[in-house]
Amino acid sequence: MAIAIPIIDGAMALVNTAVKRIWPDASEAEQRKLDELGMVIGLDMAQMEVNKAEAAHPSMFVAGWRPFIGWTCGVSLAYTFIGMPILAWVSTNAGWSPPPDVEIAQLVTILVTMLGMSGLRTYEGSKGTKRSAWKTDV
Repeated sequence: MAIAIPIIDGAMALVNTAVKRIWPDASEAEQRKLDELGMVIGLDMAQMEVNKAEAAHPSMFVAGWRPFIGWTCGVSLAYTFIGMPILAWVSTNAGWSPPPDVEIAQLVTILVTMLGMSGLRTYEGSKGTKRSAWKTDV
């Protein structure tokens, strides 16, 4: 009889393990999701602090890199769609060589990415899901 108890305990442990793998506990899965979300929010908060420090830095080389990229893309688009056609027309009529082309595909990729992130933040604000609207007492 003493031998049967460890066998039954082992069988019960095996069945318990199988049941947990087939039907995981919902509260454990939710806790894991919450832990992952907390980790992501922590990383976002750390990045926000880095962004604040960069923006407050007195050096234009640290604080101005984002505006620089935006202005570079904007000026390049203006040149490509306004300046270059006008210069091409003038150069053709004057007999000069045509103006240089700009590699617009890479610039548009950068600009769309920047505008997409801005649009996402605007959308979040319109839906009331900005980080500033979150409850912090949870």
